[in-house]
Amino acid sequence: MTMQRDGVDPFNEAAAAWFKGFAEPNRVAIVRHLLSGEHRVTDLVEHLGLAQSTVSAHVAVLRRAGMLSSQIHGRATYYALAHPDEVRSLLDLVPRGHDASH
Repeated sequence: MTMQRDGVDPFNEAAAAWFKGFAEPNRVAIVRHLLSGEHRVTDLVEHLGLAQSTVSAHVAVLRRAGMLSSQIHGRATYYALAHPDEVRSLLDLVPRGHDASH
């Protein structure tokens, strides 16, 4: 097993970052919307009905986690899932009809 200088396994660090990405409902909504393909922040704002600054902050968390890739087309940046198959696999683990209040 490869360890970093601080004793944290790189896989454990990456897994924690991914789960942090999934730890907020609006970020889950962003990830689920990106399963349909790449989108600009303005597209995500329109889809989610959130403020641009809020969406940008969530996108930044997902990027730091390595969950998103980005491409610049003209003056716009488009975001996509860096690992869509893995994201689908994780989302498939969530029980359908699950009520978090119980």
